[in-house]
Amino acid sequence: MDPRSRRLLRAAAAAPLAIRRHGRDYELRLRGAAVLNPALARALEKQYGISLDAATFVALSDDDGTFKPNAVIDQLRRLTGHLGEIVVQPRLVVSSFEEVAPALVADAKSLDHPVLDAAAGDATAKWTLEEGYQAVEAADADRRDPSTDVLLLDADAEQEHIVAQIAAGNSLVVRTLPGTGATQTIVNALGMLVGQNKRVLVVSPRRASLRGIAQRLGDVGLAGMAVSPSSLRRDVVRGIARNEKAIQPQLAEVDEALVRLRSVLIDYREALSRTDETLWVSVFDCVAELSRLALLPHPPTTTARLTPQAVRALAGDRASVAATMVEAARLGEFRYGPGDSPWYGAQFATGDEAARAHGIAKKLHADGLPRLLIKANALIGSTRMRPFTTIAELGIYLRLLSELRDTLDKFDASVFDRSLSELIVATAPRRDAPRCRAPTAGGSRSSRASTCARACMWAICTRRSPRSSSSASCGSATSPRA
Repeated sequence: MDPRSRRLLRAAAAAPLAIRRHGRDYELRLRGAAVLNPALARALEKQYGISLDAATFVALSDDDGTFKPNAVIDQLRRLTGHLGEIVVQPRLVVSSFEEVAPALVADAKSLDHPVLDAAAGDATAKWTLEEGYQAVEAADADRRDPSTDVLLLDADAEQEHIVAQIAAGNSLVVRTLPGTGATQTIVNALGMLVGQNKRVLVVSPRRASLRGIAQRLGDVGLAGMAVSPSSLRRDVVRGIARNEKAIQPQLAEVDEALVRLRSVLIDYREALSRTDETLWVSVFDCVAELSRLALLPHPPTTTARLTPQAVRALAGDRASVAATMVEAARLGEFRYGPGDSPWYGAQFATGDEAARAHGIAKKLHADGLPRLLIKANALIGSTRMRPFTTIAELGIYLRLLSELRDTLDKFDASVFDRSLSELIVATAPRRDAPRCRAPTAGGSRSSRASTCARACMWAICTRRSPRSSSSASCGSATSPRA
């Protein structure tokens, strides 16, 4: 009833409905007989003294097995027509017309509970709850005995504290946000209470939440542990089958391995958080600071790398070093790269070394380099090589000319006056060279011996040192065996 318009916001007749999806469409099908809305009947009788016969109204809605509410609407109009403040309109509405008011009123008849009394402000009830509170000491998850880890699902420290409070029998209210692990905390609390041989009633305004809890229990092998009125028989059968197949797990070896691995992880974590005696920071501090810098709108970037010695030297007075680097940046030190200045990358231990290097560079620029370029242009200009454009290219030309000079110092032009057969004999390996025979009885040499001697003499002449004279080298090769 709307108190302003005095309009009755009630459905007259209702029937159970089934909804089935077919592709992108939905099929609505009535399942069961229609019933008179009891809330409507009570409201009309209480406020207007109009009694409705439920059987008559249900019979009016049945037309040979077909639900037709038009007759019900017409009968209701006749009964309320003399009341100008009631308007009856035909509507087909799909909703859950669940009447919860009578059950709530029945429950409210007995409100003798300490929690409700304390919420209402009863001092005695508050004192009773405070005295019944059992303090729970949070156990260190890294040091406790593995046999005490009886949670069904993973939980952080805060969730474990909530489960411990519930297991101790303390009353509490937990406020959570979506995605913060409320369902797994409820599942852990259920497992803890069931392990204490207690029965637990779980209520929720949303059926999806109850289905999520049941699904989580099924995921850990406890299907049927939670029963609901809609699937009571199936849940009980699954629970009995699970209990019949259950065996006591042997966890001694698993717990021992867990303790060993946990000690390794603890040592690793302590090493990450241990403060260095020289640098006064830990690895965790470095990673946290790098993460903070990376999250800035314009994160800093650098390719500079410091040696361990440099880092240790900077650890004692980082503030002054930072001020010096800021001043260097202001002067433009970090605006230059390898292609901006020939001095880029030069290192000097002291200011005197830098001054000497600068003086040498000025001297080369004023005197040494111009004289070098004049002589180099004259030298390269006398050849057929193209002019050089850089000092590096000039170096390549000078090395080439030097190698040519070394070759010409060792070269003898008389090689072109020899016959082809002598050239072959002179350049052939020693094992392929012909043997030189002695003179004949008449005192003359054979033509082959003469050729061999000439070849041997020519080979010695062409392999003399660059600084020796031709007559001296060839004069020493007068014997055919040379």
